[in-house]
Amino acid sequence: MKRKFLGIFFFALFTACGNPPTDTMDDIEQDYLFEVEYVNHAWGLAWNGLVIDRSGDIYAYDHGHAIWEPSNSDTYTETELEDKYTHASRYVGRIDQATIALQFSRINDVGDHFLDPHQTCADAGSITYRAFSYEPTTSEYRPLLLRVEGDIPRKNVSNAADELASWLRSLVMTLEDVGVTPFAEGVCTP
Repeated sequence: MKRKFLGIFFFALFTACGNPPTDTMDDIEQDYLFEVEYVNHAWGLAWNGLVIDRSGDIYAYDHGHAIWEPSNSDTYTETELEDKYTHASRYVGRIDQATIALQFSRINDVGDHFLDPHQTCADAGSITYRAFSYEPTTSEYRPLLLRVEGDIPRKNVSNAADELASWLRSLVMTLEDVGVTPFAEGVCTP
C-alpha cells in the first residue's frame, strides 16, 4: 500500500512539474515587463538600457542627456516609464511569445530577499536587472530588483529572480550595440 501511494505521489509530482505555465500573451495587462540598465555618474552621466514590452519587442534607450526623475521611487506610472524609454529609443530585437509568457509567469514569484551588498568596484557604474509588477487598479508599475552588478553588487536570492536575471543576462549578451554589457562573472558581480 505504501509503495502504491508513493508511486502515485511521485507520478503526480512529476507530471505537475512538467506542465508548462498557464500564462499566455492575453494574460499580460502591462506594457512594460523587464528592464536592464547601465548607469554611471563617475565621469559625467552615462545612462543606457533596454526595455522589453508585452509583445516581446526589445528597445534600447539612451537617457544620458538628462536625469529621469519619477514622482515616486517605489512605483512608476506608465507615462513616467514612457518618458524614460522614448529617449533615443531604437528597436533591437524580439522575443518569441512562448518565452515572454514563460518569463512573465515568473514575475509573481520574485521575492524580496537579497544577499548583503558589498562594494567590489569603484566608478564602474551599475547594471540593474528589473522585472515590473503591474497593479491595474492604480495603473502603476512596481520595479522588482533581480540583480545589480558594478560598484555595489546585489543579488535577489529568490529562485524566480535568479532565473529571470540569468535569462536577461544571457539575452543582453546576444544583442548588439545596446549600451549595456554585463560584467564578467566574478568581476563586480554578486
